[in-house]
This record gives sequence, C-alpha cells and structure tokens, in this order.
Amino acid sequence: VEGGRDPSPERIRLDAYLRRWLDYQRARGIRPRTLEGYEGYIRREIVPVIGGLELPKIRPVHVRAVLSQGKHRGLATATIAQVRGVLGSALRQAVEDGLIPASPVDAVKRPTIRRGEPHWPTSIQLAALLEAARLTVWEIPVLLATVTGARRSEVLGISWVDVDLSEGTIFISRWRRVRPAQDQTVPSDRSSALLRSAALGPSPSGAARAPSGSG
Repeated sequence: VEGGRDPSPERIRLDAYLRRWLDYQRARGIRPRTLEGYEGYIRREIVPVIGGLELPKIRPVHVRAVLSQGKHRGLATATIAQVRGVLGSALRQAVEDGLIPASPVDAVKRPTIRRGEPHWPTSIQLAALLEAARLTVWEIPVLLATVTGARRSEVLGISWVDVDLSEGTIFISRWRRVRPAQDQTVPSDRSSALLRSAALGPSPSGAARAPSGSG
C-alpha cells in the first residue's frame, strides 16, 4: 500500500497475460511480421516452460529455464536473446500495469552474441552450384540470388512485373513467406530506401527469358 500498488493485485497466469500483451501490441499497430515473431517465441519457447505460472511467482530462475531450454533445443544465441527480449518487454508492461513490482528478466543477463565472419563462396564453388542447379527448379532462384544478392524470401517474391529485360534490370520490392498452411506475398517492410534494383548479367543458360504471354 505504501508503495502505491494494489495490495491484492490481479492473479493472472503468464500465458493469459502474454495473450493480453499481444493484443495490446496488435492494437498499437505493430508490424504484422514482428507480431508474428513475438507470437512464435511465446508459443514455442515461453509458454511450454513457464506459461502456467502466475505472474508474481515468476523468478529469475524461471527465466533462465526458458533460455536453457532454448539452448537445449539448439536455438541460435541470437534467437535465445530475442526470446529473452520478448519476455522482458511483456513483463516490463506487467510492472507498468501494477501486476508485479519488478521484472525478473532484468536479473538475467542477455546472452552474448558472437558474430562470425560471413563465408562467401569462391568462384569455383559458385560455378559448381550453378551447374548443379542447371535445368532444375532451382536454376532461376539460384541465378537470381547470384546476380542480385537477394535474400531467399526476396527471390521468392520476384515476379515478371519486376523484371525489365530490355534494360537488364530487376526491381526487388517484396518478399514471399511460405510456411505450412500459409503462402503469401507481401511488400517488403524495410525502408523504401533499401528497396533496390539490380543489373541482370547475361544468363549462362538463357533461363531469364520471359515466358510467352507472361504478365
């Protein structure tokens, strides 16, 4: 009472509170892709481990259990750090809501992320990859990734309306997300300054010719 808090705070389990927190994030207009990531971390990593605990009973040891379980499952350190970040954001909101006096996540150190140097394929390795993909369904995706540097999702989002064969350019403006029971193409959520066009070099197999009657 002296601290200005409710002496009988609402008793709510973590899984129920996280659903409420996600609804709040959705209402404040968070990007769908970001929200989907939050939902996935909560559903796969947090709720199965500590979702049944009431908010006031969650301790740092429980947070560490979530992170340890992620490590045991083989998650990358960066992913484990993101799980901690989602749980931390939700419990900071619980503090602001007066449901708990402090967030137990604050007492758990963020995993240290050691970023390795990227390993680019050599010209010999790239030639071997192109040859292996030749005349397969992978030929055009591999060619596009090679000449544009696009990510996998961006390559999947390219359609013929993005290609100008007369100018030899391709415009990368959307990405495609393919998951079980879900297949959708959406505009890129990156800054428009990062949307880019790339020059198309001569195709070694002529695979970049537009099909007759294509749109």
